[in-house]
Amino acid sequence: MTMHMVEFPIFGSEGELTGAGGINLDISEPEEAVAQVIQASKLATLDEIATSVAHELNQPLNVIRMAAGNLLQKIRKGNADSEYLLGKLERISAQTERAAVIVSDMRMLGSKASEEYSPISPGDVIQGALDMLGEQLRLLEIDIKTNLPRDCPKVSGHQIRLEQVIINLLSNARDTIQSHHDLKEKQIALAVESAGPGSVKIIVEDNAGGIPENIIDHIFEPFYTTKEMGKGSGLGLSVSYGIIRDMGGTIMALNTDQGARFEILLPRVDVSNVAG
Repeated sequence: MTMHMVEFPIFGSEGELTGAGGINLDISEPEEAVAQVIQASKLATLDEIATSVAHELNQPLNVIRMAAGNLLQKIRKGNADSEYLLGKLERISAQTERAAVIVSDMRMLGSKASEEYSPISPGDVIQGALDMLGEQLRLLEIDIKTNLPRDCPKVSGHQIRLEQVIINLLSNARDTIQSHHDLKEKQIALAVESAGPGSVKIIVEDNAGGIPENIIDHIFEPFYTTKEMGKGSGLGLSVSYGIIRDMGGTIMALNTDQGARFEILLPRVDVSNVAG
């Protein structure tokens, strides 16, 4: 039996380093080993974004608490008309649904992906990733710009795994931006666009100065990381590369005038032919 250990940091509720975790992988069977590495990387990602999810859930919970408090106050005073009650209850219902979506996204990301491919919308994948990280990015004053087509072309693959890739790219962009303390405007842009008749391009771009040219050719290598000890496993981008490759696509990194740009190219799927 051949074993391999993957180590990852464990953070507390305030983002402080509290310990380290490890997963032993049996790599005797190559296909099973790949699945285990992907799952290990995903669990490390989940641990890293736990604080962000807490921030995401706090917002709808605070709205629900305030709406419920206003309702109680009106009822106790005896001047709560039906229109007011209806409005508050609708707001509570909407925020409950938002919290449920966040929890559902967290559970889906943590589960093991099915090996079967299905048509998925890159726009839905990006939205799912932003459901997980959006509030944290907002609190860090990072401006998120999205350019998603109304009728987003579909690709064939695993939604959970593709969402893992986008979350990883967002997390890396966040960390790079935060490392540039003199950056006045913090920006991350996400886009989906057609790339010829048979391909779809997903773009994640930041304005944090770019990737040093001496390392840009190595960033997809396993266990290669420029982060401080305890802040990166070196698995994120290499696992992302493998996920995209297995979906029949490519992922590349390049520098723009302002920062780093990651482009994911995936084969477009004709949903009508799949349905037929």
